[in-house]
Amino acid sequence: MKKIIGVLMFATLSISLVANEINNSKTIMNLDGLLNLVKQNKEIKISEFKRQMSVFDFKKTKALDYGTLDLNIQGLRTDHSGAIFGMKLNERVVKGADLNPASNFAAINYPEDRSSWESKLTFSLPLYTGNKISAYKKITKELITISTLDKQNLINKKQFEVKKGFYSIVLIEELIIQIGTIKTNTEFLRNSVNELKIEGYATKTDLLLIDARLAEIDSLLHQLNTNKELALHFVSFLTSKKIDGITYTKDNLIFTNISDDKLLTQNIDIQKAKKAIEIKKNQVLVSSSAYLPEVGLMGEYGSNNENMFGNLKDHDYYMIGVGAKWNIFNGGATNNDYSKAKINLLKQKTTLNYAKEGLLLKADDIRTKIKNLNFKLNSLNKEKAYKKQIFENFKESHKEQRASMNDVLIHQSKYIQTLMKLEENKNLRYEEIFKFETLYNGEEI
Repeated sequence: MKKIIGVLMFATLSISLVANEINNSKTIMNLDGLLNLVKQNKEIKISEFKRQMSVFDFKKTKALDYGTLDLNIQGLRTDHSGAIFGMKLNERVVKGADLNPASNFAAINYPEDRSSWESKLTFSLPLYTGNKISAYKKITKELITISTLDKQNLINKKQFEVKKGFYSIVLIEELIIQIGTIKTNTEFLRNSVNELKIEGYATKTDLLLIDARLAEIDSLLHQLNTNKELALHFVSFLTSKKIDGITYTKDNLIFTNISDDKLLTQNIDIQKAKKAIEIKKNQVLVSSSAYLPEVGLMGEYGSNNENMFGNLKDHDYYMIGVGAKWNIFNGGATNNDYSKAKINLLKQKTTLNYAKEGLLLKADDIRTKIKNLNFKLNSLNKEKAYKKQIFENFKESHKEQRASMNDVLIHQSKYIQTLMKLEENKNLRYEEIFKFETLYNGEEI
């Protein structure tokens, strides 16, 4: 007997340990933890890669300030008389016989084939480009900022979706608790009615009505749990991590209103539009640079030798030069490009003004909706309290045989409908608050 008890105790302990291990392996997170996880979302990682590429574009443009240095090595073998003379001249090995055809005429016309290697370093540096390079640098730098804003905008959108999912789970769990309480009370009501039936004060139909209501409540609870599971799947997708549950406090979500000026300062789309204006301004500079000359510096050091790795010093040379290029006429193409760039700038300024108006309209729309939802929630809370009291009164009336079970269940249905409507409007209010947050939760860059 002791052995059996010992085995049972061991089995119970093992099951308890396994259950604890399963619970410990589950991922239960609060909202702050989920919002941090959002940054691991694959779309956001892709956005970060795009931002990094824009940084390299800026560095590439900045490199134009330092010019270019190229090493060229070229080998040639020929029996071309003119080329061979030129090779000797470049290699600084021309002799008297090469310059006196009368002494060796056949050797000049039909020389033996030979090789020549040229190695040279060429450096070129733009000295003046009519502000073209500086404008390109400013453009690529602004593009870094825009790609940074794009990433932040994507984070904001993902966090908005996470907040929506999180609070929908919160409301579902609260509703499950309330519907669960209603189910418990309905089961208690069934027991009471069953006792009244025994005493002859209730009918079988009353019990059937209650059983049908319990079936409806079970169906509702099943649907709520399914919705919760779907919301958890969605949050898991957004955070790239399996989320099994959430933790939260029951504090009411407070709406933080901010001024229009702050909205216009912190809104990401407005910031992007402002940066786009700076880009258009610099594109105007780029197009206007075509009216101005380009000046560059060139330097070259090299050596020509019959052998690839011969004595470079004895056969070396250098060249230094300055060049300028200035387009005088191209059929009006430069003027057309410049005019187009100025129109693009005006278009972007108009786009910014339009975006500001649209943002303020959206903000006012959300503020009005939240105000309306606050009023509705206040009314629904009162309605909930009244309908619960009416339902309780009808239960008491049924005990005194002054109301039918059908009347009791009708008022219970109205109470449940009010509960559902209340949670639905809470969810709508939360969504509008989160929408408003997305309008300003980007810091000015």
